Amino acid sequence: TEEHIKLLKRFSADRLVLAFDADAAGLAAAERVYEWEREYELDVRVADLPAGVDPADLARDDPKELQRAVEDAVSFLRFRLERVLDGGDMTGPEGRARAAEHALDVVAEHPDPLVRDQYLVEIADRCRIDLVRLRELAAGPRPARRQETPARAGAERAVPNRPDEYEGHDDERAEAAADAAGGIGATAAEDEAIRLAIHRPDEVEGRIHPGLFGDPVRREAYVALEADGLLGAGDRAGPRAAALLRRLAVDPSDADTDDVLAGLARLAGRRTLDDLRRVQRALDATDEEKAHAVASIAPLKLLVERLDERDTREEAIGQLLPWLIAYAEGRGA
Repeated sequence: TEEHIKLLKRFSADRLVLAFDADAAGLAAAERVYEWEREYELDVRVADLPAGVDPADLARDDPKELQRAVEDAVSFLRFRLERVLDGGDMTGPEGRARAAEHALDVVAEHPDPLVRDQYLVEIADRCRIDLVRLRELAAGPRPARRQETPARAGAERAVPNRPDEYEGHDDERAEAAADAAGGIGATAAEDEAIRLAIHRPDEVEGRIHPGLFGDPVRREAYVALEADGLLGAGDRAGPRAAALLRRLAVDPSDADTDDVLAGLARLAGRRTLDDLRRVQRALDATDEEKAHAVASIAPLKLLVERLDERDTREEAIGQLLPWLIAYAEGRGA
């Protein structure tokens, strides 16, 4: 609250690190944060804590990890923008356009035009949209829309509009409902990887592994495809995985291979970072396991970040995928 801000300023604080879900803060909270920054000359940042971890628990169980999170905290706008872009489907023009629209909504909240323009350059690069066109869109009035990420928007579209749309197709209905519950951003990237494995297998041979899939249905579908090929996969896979394979088999992919692999690696990399941080905090982990986790976190985080830059993405994919596959195999995934 503003009273807390005033209290902090009495102690000459000029940097405030938030440790809550800033992604769900919404427009009203964003306006307050930017007002505080301007009025009280504060640098407001957000600590990117592992998913589901309470700051108080982290301070008690692993104070060094909390210190790292605070030291690596990013600006409020940066945090919200990264969540929007990471949740977008960057494998096709429509998905990139939707991600750019939602990113523009987030950037438009900031009162400083110079700050907004610097982020527009990043959005243009990530979404592969002409910067001049993006600036034109940003200069116009933003359409009223609910505060939602591309993943949530996609989830709503995944649910059939008519009760009979999936009549006679219970497996496909379950698949769509599962996507809606889990968020489309992650599953869309995994779907594209499977689609490439079906239609352009030579381009991804040796570069995709079951351990790279976070969604159990997608992992099951890929395992069946890898073991028995498309024709035999239906016998091995469960109903939902088989339904997924049928859907992807009739829809060839025109996505860029590196875009797909970068999306898959980014998601798997973030999950692995969370896993390594859990090992680092685990009371029953051995000293060797904790040392390996500590040594792996920084270079892994750097590789994941390099996926976002065009100049470093191809090299990052080449280094990150083998590392993630080896890690998954070591964990028995």
